[in-house]
Amino acid sequence: MESRRDAALAAGIELAEEALKTADEALQQRQETVSELAAEQAQADTESKQPELALEKARWQLTLAEQNQRLRQLELDNEQLAKSVHQLHLDLLRSQVKFLQTHAAFGADELKEQLRRIDKEQFALNRQVARAKSQLSTVKTLLEQSRKKLHTDPSLEADSDALQLQYEALKTQIDNDSRRIELLNDSKQVWQRRYDVFNQAVNQAMLPKWRSQAKQKLTEIDQEQAALKLWLADWQSRQITLLNKIDDGQTSRGIEQQRDAVKQILASLQALHNALENSRRLHNKLIDEINIRTSQRSLREWVELALNYQIYQNMVLDWCYAFATALTTFLLLYFLRWILILRLKRLEKPSKASLINAFLSVIQRANSFFFLMLAVFAASQLLTLTTATQTTISNLTKVATVFQVAVWASSFVSAWVFRILARRTKGDGASMSALSIFNFSSQVIVWSIALLLILQNFGIDVTALVAGLGIGGVAIALALQRILGDLFSSFSIVLDKPFVVGDFIIFDDFLGSVEHIGIKTTRIRSLSGEQIICANGDLLNTRIRNYKRMNERRVTFKIGVVYQTPPEKLQQIPAMIREIIEAQQPTRFDRAHFSAYDDFALLFEIVYYVLDPDYNLYMDIQQAINLEIFTRFQAAGIQFAYPTQSLYLQNLPSQENLQ
Repeated sequence: MESRRDAALAAGIELAEEALKTADEALQQRQETVSELAAEQAQADTESKQPELALEKARWQLTLAEQNQRLRQLELDNEQLAKSVHQLHLDLLRSQVKFLQTHAAFGADELKEQLRRIDKEQFALNRQVARAKSQLSTVKTLLEQSRKKLHTDPSLEADSDALQLQYEALKTQIDNDSRRIELLNDSKQVWQRRYDVFNQAVNQAMLPKWRSQAKQKLTEIDQEQAALKLWLADWQSRQITLLNKIDDGQTSRGIEQQRDAVKQILASLQALHNALENSRRLHNKLIDEINIRTSQRSLREWVELALNYQIYQNMVLDWCYAFATALTTFLLLYFLRWILILRLKRLEKPSKASLINAFLSVIQRANSFFFLMLAVFAASQLLTLTTATQTTISNLTKVATVFQVAVWASSFVSAWVFRILARRTKGDGASMSALSIFNFSSQVIVWSIALLLILQNFGIDVTALVAGLGIGGVAIALALQRILGDLFSSFSIVLDKPFVVGDFIIFDDFLGSVEHIGIKTTRIRSLSGEQIICANGDLLNTRIRNYKRMNERRVTFKIGVVYQTPPEKLQQIPAMIREIIEAQQPTRFDRAHFSAYDDFALLFEIVYYVLDPDYNLYMDIQQAINLEIFTRFQAAGIQFAYPTQSLYLQNLPSQENLQ
């Protein structure tokens, strides 16, 4: 410690010398400036005041520089004097050590005498405590009886108060005497340590610890004496109140007993105060003797002293343990992160849309600041820190934890949306646009919750903020009801996929191919060429026919033949049509029946399936079937029916009669 103090003093002297040198240079510069300005004023026009003002300013600056130079000189002298005083102090300590080693003595007989004196005093105090406890039981019984009588005889109030004060006096005496006994036990230990220090019967490594314990005892004594002074002041004021009553003639046996009880309490408190003061002096002597004993130390002793040196209420050794804990925690967290990443990479599927890839992406986002704050928080549990410091570390750790959880949640949502859902939606443009909006909305929700938790952690009341956001959200939702409805409808279209881009759909009276699925609208190209734009909400509220989804097309059509067709040819028509349909590919014949008698035709209903959803292919097949039916009917002499009317006239006069 002496070498450190010498180094500090030497550094102070060096800084003072540099400051003095700088001040000397500044003073010399100011002197040169004044000389130059004085010469310029002598040559300048006497009517101009500018040179005179500049010279006056330079002289003031010169005066200031001179004073600064003298101040720096005084600082240097002060540092040199401090070094001299420190050297004298070291010489004095060495002389004291030498004197004590050659002249002073602290023998075993003196130690035994001190311990015998303490034992004697402890014995007397134990007898006082036992006697006071016996009296306390008696006074307690009398006090209970007095309180019962007080309900019937209010004049006994003074006597009852006197018994109450006697009860408090005995309790105070018991507590104070017990505390004095504890102090005497502590004094035994201090006297033993003083003996060991004086006679060098203790390991040097124990001295810093003893000194630290003695200083801690002094702190406790200071706190106890401060509280004791308040008690003394309170009881002294109560004593003055009682004495004033007696001086005013309000004397009685109860008042006098109260005065005696208060006097007894004050005496007990004063005795404890004296015992604390004696303990203080004894601990101070132990600290002084340890300081003298440790003025010369070995390298090992210096190391032990350095480890036991306190920095912000913690020994250096405790700081080392805390640093080791923080470093171990930080490295352990990084090691666990590395192990998890390695294991997940081994389990990783080739597809980027796997859930393992999502978890891998989340773990890789573990923040170093989060690990650091966890390490600092773990280390802080080993240290004695102020409440403000502990609260700050705790708050920062909570903020780092909330931030890290938000990062993990954000990363997992993004991975889930763009890897897993994108695979399920086949990754088309409309789906990716909707998923981007869904991801953005999810990120806003996650980080909003994180921000609210962080603000609440710093003591900010977020209730009003959440309520305001709720009301504002309701207002915005009402104002954007249709837009939000279309937005959620777009999510439904993307996720549920009633149709995708390229599908041919029919809804209401419209039909066409889907060109684009947007956030608010869907665009459809009709068969006639124009573009139909429909809101997503309106589109989902209608019945939609998606022809792109059908695997085969069911076709139903009817043909009619004239009533004059012979029955045998009517029987041939179903088989004839079946042959025609089965000759077309890809088709599957279902049925052909003579279904009805129409007004002007005999109707046949035909049903078959085209095994391909392509509309153009269906029209080609239907055309081929129609042409083949026409050809086969002509060859068989079967006539198609068409709307005709026959008029039958009966009982008309002949032409001759008409003439």
